Amino acid sequence: MDDENNTQQHDLKSIGGILLLARTEMGLSQDDIAKKLYLSITYIALIENDEFDQLQQKAVFIRGYIRSYARLVNLPEDEIVSLLDRSGIKDKEKPRDESYRSTREQINARDKNMRIVTYSIVGLFLVLLFIWWHSRVSTPHTNKILAPQMSLSAPATAPVATTPNNVNANKTKSLKQQLTRDNG
Repeated sequence: MDDENNTQQHDLKSIGGILLLARTEMGLSQDDIAKKLYLSITYIALIENDEFDQLQQKAVFIRGYIRSYARLVNLPEDEIVSLLDRSGIKDKEKPRDESYRSTREQINARDKNMRIVTYSIVGLFLVLLFIWWHSRVSTPHTNKILAPQMSLSAPATAPVATTPNNVNANKTKSLKQQLTRDNG
């Protein structure tokens, strides 16, 4: 009888024991709680046994499960969660992988080299662009290919106005001259 009282007192000091007692007083089974909380029966059993390490979840999820469980069995959620916080439940810290760090350093070294190459190419391009622009501004812009050479002296022969009748007359004259040369 004394052992039964000790068990109940021990259970009342633990979060799982408090939740278990409230559940049994309401006449609910672990299966009922699991269905209403959308958790597995295994999770409910682990919570009631205070085996939070076995849940394989982050502390924030465990707090949420316990808060929901407490709300379902009409217990003050904040008090239950504060008990959990005092119990010292924390996320497990994963050791840093040394290979990850060295790989990250290699990537950073490659990134640094790539940045140097990129900046060098951009700098060279800007220097060449400046040289090109400076040469265009400092010399007068003459387009020797498109602009014909013009002389300042008057042409040796006066230009002949070409009209359709005049063109036909010139063609007729040149044909007559060729015929007379060929015949004569």
